[in-house]
Amino acid sequence: MSETDVVIVHELPGRLRLRLRRPPRSIERLLTDVEKHEGIESTSFNRVSRSLLVTFNPVIVTATEIVTRAAVSLSLDYAQAGITISYDARGSSLKPIDYYAGLSLGAATAAKAVGTAQATRIMEYNAGAATMLSVFNHAWMEVTDEGVYHPEVISVMYLINSMLKGNFLTASAVTWLATFGRHLVDSSSESCRLQAAEVEGNDGEGYIDVMVQPLAASQVNPLKLLVTALGNMIGIEQPAGRNRIVGRIAQMSAAHGDVLEGMGRQSNRVYMRLNR
Repeated sequence: MSETDVVIVHELPGRLRLRLRRPPRSIERLLTDVEKHEGIESTSFNRVSRSLLVTFNPVIVTATEIVTRAAVSLSLDYAQAGITISYDARGSSLKPIDYYAGLSLGAATAAKAVGTAQATRIMEYNAGAATMLSVFNHAWMEVTDEGVYHPEVISVMYLINSMLKGNFLTASAVTWLATFGRHLVDSSSESCRLQAAEVEGNDGEGYIDVMVQPLAASQVNPLKLLVTALGNMIGIEQPAGRNRIVGRIAQMSAAHGDVLEGMGRQSNRVYMRLNR
């Protein structure tokens, strides 16, 4: 991987932390490029940990656009170098309620094996309710942070339909894995490469041309294949080659008509080109 990688350490609604494998040549330029966008409340760069912390208003600007702007700034700072963007493989975006739902599924499975019929039924109801709440909470967090929800949350409709038919445990397990399984997959397989270049048009006006393309996974991940198969089984279109980072950048770019605002002190527009 490139030395100039941008690693998404963690993101919450209104708060984003990135780690840079190599510090920017100009910290001031990086901060100015990010702060240029409306909705940015504060930025700070830690020279020791090489981490960029940004607080922002998620109603005005998304975390994805902040990541993109930081990567574009680094690419230009390092003479149009390719920048690899990836998630922190050590991190997890699962919330306590998601873990609780998973533990409830395990407890219900154990109860079915050794418990009484009444205890098993109670545990299955609990697992189903916890899974449903975790999926709804997951959808709400993504809408708040990005303005869109991931299609995996559609799996809750499968869960509700199955619960009405009395199928609690299997449906809850499938729903949990289809929704949260992607967070258990090695995030390094969801990297992308961004490269920016300052270009002068025929009219003499300058602009920034940005190319984004996914990086192929180095090996097949069995868990990712399982999550994809489960999603397809309940009607969620999840192509095996889908790249979450590229997908998020594509959604953000489309919302802006593939043209972002200028960077920092520059009034040059940023034209996005995605190779998916």
